[in-house]
Amino acid sequence: MGLSFFVFLSFLVITLFVTMKKSLSVVENTFVYLLVLVININATWIINEELKLVDVTEETAPYIGFLLERSLIIPLLYVITFNYFYRKITPRAITLTGFIFLIFTLLFRKFSNMLNIYHYKHWNLFYEALYILGVLFITFVLHKGFRNLMRREKEGALR
Repeated sequence: MGLSFFVFLSFLVITLFVTMKKSLSVVENTFVYLLVLVININATWIINEELKLVDVTEETAPYIGFLLERSLIIPLLYVITFNYFYRKITPRAITLTGFIFLIFTLLFRKFSNMLNIYHYKHWNLFYEALYILGVLFITFVLHKGFRNLMRREKEGALR
């Protein structure tokens, strides 16, 4: 059940990303995806394997669902969120988009927990929310810096 749900969700998220009107360039979308992917893989490794705060299943099918969530669904959701952030840059729109993103991501994590893909030992959805918001903030700040760097590079090339 878990694998089929996450395969379906992967196709859904990929379809949403491909068909949506993108506010970011291909380079910026790639930057956000890869940044979140690196942060997410390393953070889940530290949380799961080093600190032993979360137990991940060792069964093959549910583990593939976990990998799809960690390496495809979550980073793509961040990219989709950033494309919505930059569609209308108002504090209210950013807050609402971030809140909707947080709710969806927490629902995916809760569903994964219900499917026994992972089991929280010394971790809960509140810590998960703090982690998601932290990654969102870090990605937002680094993307702003990356965007300014790209803008300066374009201006330098035009001179």
